[in-house]
Amino acid sequence: MKKIGLTGNAGSGKSTVRHLFEAQGLPCLDADLVAHEIYQRRPDVLNSIQVEFGDDVVREGQLDRAVLAERAFASPERIEALNSLIHPIVGDEINLWFKTQEDQGFEEAVVEATLIFESGRQDGYDEIWVITVDTEVQNRRLRSRGWSQREINSRLSQQLAQSKKSQLADVLIDN
Repeated sequence: MKKIGLTGNAGSGKSTVRHLFEAQGLPCLDADLVAHEIYQRRPDVLNSIQVEFGDDVVREGQLDRAVLAERAFASPERIEALNSLIHPIVGDEINLWFKTQEDQGFEEAVVEATLIFESGRQDGYDEIWVITVDTEVQNRRLRSRGWSQREINSRLSQQLAQSKKSQLADVLIDN
């Protein structure tokens, strides 16, 4: 089975491209949703996040993603701490999902994940499709999500530059 990794920086339009794959009948998985599900069903992960980022990142048993994002994106070391907690678990879930798709007879399956290269997981895919976008369009999309320019700059600074991702792509889509 061909494992396709769909990546690009925040605001590049990865989800739009994923929806096109889904419309063609390909099984698709959103790695961000996998992470959110892990936060819901793994109290041990929530506890580790609380220890690392403070008690108030969890309220009434739920992760406060806004508080976590503010703290995690404060520095490269903080985002690395979060990634080291969650990426291995997400990676395991993705591998299980690919196996399930293969067992069900699919010839191709797609995972949308912003940090394929940054997490060092590119070897888990047969092809990597990189979505790029004009910076002005990207900023407009991210502002429409309610992100301030400071948040946009902080988050994008933690992601591999589009130009680097483009060089590593098997397939490049300008969105």
